Amino acid sequence: MVRTETPICDFNQAAIDFNLKGVDGNYYSLDSLKGQNGLLVMFICNHCPYVKSVIHKIIRDTSELKGLGVNSVAIMSNDPSENEEDSFENMQKISIEMNFPFPYLIDETQEIAKSYGAVCTPDFFGYNKDLGLQYRGRLDESRTESVQDARRELGQLKFLDKTSNLSIRQSQPFNSFRDHYLDSIANMKRKRTYDSENQHLKQWSAFFGNLPIHQISREKIIKYRTAKIKEGWTGRTANLSITILNNLLNHAKDNGLIETLPTTGLKPIRWKPKKRPLFAPEQIEDFGHAALQNCKDGQLLADYVRLMKTCGSRASETLRLKWSDLDWDMKQLIIGSDGLTKNHESRVVGRYAKVSSMLTFC
Repeated sequence: MVRTETPICDFNQAAIDFNLKGVDGNYYSLDSLKGQNGLLVMFICNHCPYVKSVIHKIIRDTSELKGLGVNSVAIMSNDPSENEEDSFENMQKISIEMNFPFPYLIDETQEIAKSYGAVCTPDFFGYNKDLGLQYRGRLDESRTESVQDARRELGQLKFLDKTSNLSIRQSQPFNSFRDHYLDSIANMKRKRTYDSENQHLKQWSAFFGNLPIHQISREKIIKYRTAKIKEGWTGRTANLSITILNNLLNHAKDNGLIETLPTTGLKPIRWKPKKRPLFAPEQIEDFGHAALQNCKDGQLLADYVRLMKTCGSRASETLRLKWSDLDWDMKQLIIGSDGLTKNHESRVVGRYAKVSSMLTFC
């Protein structure tokens, strides 16, 4: 099956019934396969490098979906005469070796794949409890090589109807809901913010694992925070991590997975920022002299360091300075006119006499 871009999901399109033979010798239809909350239909094959790169993730995600009342089925629609690896015997072999948590069926005529409009392997069709299409797409951004920590685009929660039994919805494991949350904020937050949340939530995942989201308690959160502080976390880092977890829990509450936030009333840790050692004026001058004596562009480097000290600017802010940032009439220098400062705001430095002589590198 040729791999192309997956078509847009036709929401609530009805699943097409079939009666196909599985590797266990039994025949399966939609009625015999669907779960309490839905069904995931996957088109895969044995030889496809894309399937091989993510098969362990498919097993992981289908196992988690089963706990949410969503069953899964894999269908092989390739012609075995074109590739021996896709033979029924090899289907049986890989199903046993990989311990598939789902039936593996053969579509000998390719009619079922055509009727579903499957265009590649793997191709995923996620249906809700009424067998209406809710998801159409890929597993994640992996290609012929699996991408570690890739966002799980299969989106487990998309299979669950908002009227589904609350106890089933609440059984969502923390690890899988973390991926759902990250998916929801990917296009809403700056890359730096997203990466920060991702890194902190990875550490929360290592602690909570597959603990159901509704079983996360204030006591468990405090236990984690205390352990991290003993490992060397500052109060600032601990408070930031709790804030990021709270963002995720608020999302869980909005999705009906929890009724109250376990972080409510949790007081932030008081902390005093460490005083950063500052270079003394004579040290700056010593650096300048050393730069002049030992560097090809020593004057440039010396002025660069002196300018940062005089203006209190960051290295990246200083490198982005332009002559247009210097207001000759007002005798002022504008730092961050491009809006790329940490707080996205510019600031004015009124030390014209000292500054203008240093702007040789703008």
